Amino acid sequence: MLNDTEYLRRDQAAKFLGLSKSTLANWASEGRGPTFHKVGRIPVYPVAELRRFIESQTVTPVR
Repeated sequence: MLNDTEYLRRDQAAKFLGLSKSTLANWASEGRGPTFHKVGRIPVYPVAELRRFIESQTVTPVR
């Protein structure tokens, strides 16, 4: 289990979210998607932010 203080590289974050690496890259270039940081040239995503992003995308079904 990942803890919220860990960081994932883009490929790991994409797998965590069930997306492709290129989708995350496109979103980043458009200013969308989960917040990330750069370590040198490498984008890293805080696990806590990935969890927040998932929660923000959750919708309640209409009956």
